[in-house]
Amino acid sequence: MRLVSVTLVALSILLPAMALAKEPADLLGGRIVITGKKRLPLTWKSPNEFAALVKRAENHVVWPDDKVAKDRKWSFEYIAFFRRPLEDREITVKIYQVDGGSQRLMPNGVFEQFLRGRNERIFSSNVTLEETNEFEVNKKYLMTIENKRQRLASSTLILRGEGAKFSGKVDFSEEEAKGKK
Repeated sequence: MRLVSVTLVALSILLPAMALAKEPADLLGGRIVITGKKRLPLTWKSPNEFAALVKRAENHVVWPDDKVAKDRKWSFEYIAFFRRPLEDREITVKIYQVDGGSQRLMPNGVFEQFLRGRNERIFSSNVTLEETNEFEVNKKYLMTIENKRQRLASSTLILRGEGAKFSGKVDFSEEEAKGKK
């Protein structure tokens, strides 16, 4: 009985909040939704419908544009939702490599973006990351959007691709085999 009453209390708190949502940012605030190459609709009937469409299009795994190219490029679209309207027009997108338990800011993963106007709560754009700019295949990244050093939204991102192939065969010269330099 206690679990049922706790669940009912939680639902009674959440459902009115969802019903009062006037914008998709009310439902998705603080998130960056990576949609790959999928385009989102320009019109929707309600914020809940748009939030559902965005969640269905969400894809944190991005494959390279050309799988056979020597230098890989990953292109994707994203949409960010802010909890509160921004008083500024400038935001900073930062990408950190997070494999191995630590965060390392990618030097070529920092760039400025500009909103259409002040008091915006939703921002969308596209990004192209290149392997030649230190981004690696099959690594996990954290994408953040900041304004005045305050994190507004974030998302994980995995750049996929076919890794290097090794035959397992090693060739040594006679000198190397004998241990001479």
